[in-house]
Amino acid sequence: MIDGKISTMSPADLLDGPELIEVVQGGESRRSTISALRSSASITPVASITGLLALVGMVDGQRANTNSYHAGYSFGGGDYVWSASASKDDHDGGSVISPTVPWNGTLADRDDFLNSVGETDPGGTGVWRLSYDSGVNFYQFGAVGTGSDDDYRPCQNFLNFIAVTNVPSADTNGVFGIE
Repeated sequence: MIDGKISTMSPADLLDGPELIEVVQGGESRRSTISALRSSASITPVASITGLLALVGMVDGQRANTNSYHAGYSFGGGDYVWSASASKDDHDGGSVISPTVPWNGTLADRDDFLNSVGETDPGGTGVWRLSYDSGVNFYQFGAVGTGSDDDYRPCQNFLNFIAVTNVPSADTNGVFGIE
């Protein structure tokens, strides 16, 4: 078993039903059913987007929740749903997160992450999609809003997303540095 992954099952094994599977996350192991992983009552909490990157989805509809976008902050979190058939080419670092785009969580490497630099499975499928029923904000695209950090790329990715989807923006207060 690899942390956050099932290494002994093929995709054909991942049928909805009572089959028990072993889920390993954060060094802890638990048994779960496929249907339980899809349940809205079964949401895996992770601290930040780097934690989400370590959690490769196992079944369509699996849910995860981030407390924040950046570790150590208290904003930018959201609910994500695993979509096994969605293209990794849609990664924008906010509404679509490919777990195979590397990021160490630093602001220095954030823009590369947002631009899909280093995608190890281009053309592949399987991403986390942001659930945005109540709107989205700059912070969910990696902005920090301090005014002293360059938030151009997160803000641009956010604006590109809402321009195409017409999803309402929410909680966009902050001072966003644009260099």
